[in-house]
Amino acid sequence: MTHLSDDQLMLKVASHCAGSFTELVRRHIDALHAYAYRLSGNPSLADDLVQETWVKVWTHASSYKAGKVKLSTWLHRILHNKFIDHVRKQRKFSKSEDYANQQLQAPASFEPEQQNEWRESADEFTQLLAQIPQAQRGALLLVHRQGFSIAETAEILNISSSAAQSLLARGRRAVRNVEIHTRRRNHEH
Repeated sequence: MTHLSDDQLMLKVASHCAGSFTELVRRHIDALHAYAYRLSGNPSLADDLVQETWVKVWTHASSYKAGKVKLSTWLHRILHNKFIDHVRKQRKFSKSEDYANQQLQAPASFEPEQQNEWRESADEFTQLLAQIPQAQRGALLLVHRQGFSIAETAEILNISSSAAQSLLARGRRAVRNVEIHTRRRNHEH
């Protein structure tokens, strides 16, 4: 099955082929989990979002239109919508302390000094992301961490390309402003 394209596998998944589904999960789970974790900042919530995404893929496989959109874009859109649903249910989130306090893990292959540097860099990045609005955070992660184009990001977020570009610009500005503010605050102390 590894020789089949994502679109071919989805056609089989629509017919409830478990092997094709397993292959799709294998291909896309890491990228989905990385996005869910960076978006939510919560490993447990990330696991739940990814699981809910795959349940929806299994139960709604026939709604996927092969050739109209890339499967990875469709998967990220489902996950993003699951996250938005979660945020709406919680009626909070804007600057979650859980998100800001997450400890990301450095790759095990890093030497101890490399692990410390990686952890410091990841902590700074996590702190920055925690301080910007969720929509901007999502757009930044999709483009800069997940590698989606602006058009694909717009599709995932269900907005126009110009709105996606605007979110990215505002997100980049917000990150720069937070960095400047943080440097000033650290310099004063």
